[in-house]
Amino acid sequence: MTKPLAVSSPRNKRGGGWLEQSWRLAPSRMPWALCAPLLAGVLFLFQAWWLADILDRAVIGHAALQQLWPAISIVAGILLVRALLVWSGERAANSGTEHIKHWLRATLMQRLLDKGPAWSRLHPSGELTTALIDHVEALEGYLQRYMSAAVAAVFLPLLLA
Repeated sequence: MTKPLAVSSPRNKRGGGWLEQSWRLAPSRMPWALCAPLLAGVLFLFQAWWLADILDRAVIGHAALQQLWPAISIVAGILLVRALLVWSGERAANSGTEHIKHWLRATLMQRLLDKGPAWSRLHPSGELTTALIDHVEALEGYLQRYMSAAVAAVFLPLLLA
């Protein structure tokens, strides 16, 4: 069972807290979703190096195509591995995001039930439904794409330096 996050802590009211830590609700999925783009970026460096080597040998060294096939195969293999990494990272992000959204909906629903029917009569049902469905769905882009892109944007330049 996943450890619940403190959705109503004072830090969270200022913004950031629980949403930034939400990846911990899917510990078997989200770490891979955050790391896969980094590994694909590292492999991109090797792919670029091999491609530069192929071009150097072909253009400057006038190497025959038969001599270049092993290196071309390596570039194709790296490209395939990178594609698999990105695909598996996106699948993990999708699965983790669904898990987090399910947890968030269940948490919000429980809070609504805890407040009782008298409280819910004071608030329009459409507003509550929108909060439970549309606003939780709006987190999908953040959880699936932004988090992994932000991690990659921070760490990949450090690897290139």
